[in-house]
Amino acid sequence: MLDPGAVDPAIPVYRLEKSVFDMWAEPGSAVEAGATGETMARDAFFASLKAGGVTEVAVIGVAADYCVRLAIGGLVDRGFAVVVPPALTRGIARSIEQVVAEDFANAPVRMEAAA
Repeated sequence: MLDPGAVDPAIPVYRLEKSVFDMWAEPGSAVEAGATGETMARDAFFASLKAGGVTEVAVIGVAADYCVRLAIGGLVDRGFAVVVPPALTRGIARSIEQVVAEDFANAPVRMEAAA
């Protein structure tokens, strides 16, 4: 898990805990703000981002070819562009580079090194 304290305070960090591969399939999921610990229902959180003018999100994680792929797909379906730092994302059977190239070739998804 990423330590929110290791990230520049100017960059908001949020965390979503889940018990299934697909974060969009689990009812009642909530997103936690790293700085305050406050939680908001997953769908309301992403709707508030869109309403606030956020158009791009970064996704990191383990299981690039499962959980991360499903998270990216759900975000793209909800109108977000996605940036993935490859050094912070690992795959099981496929690398994140393969996942992006094979599954999101025509989607607003790009690889970018973490700052």
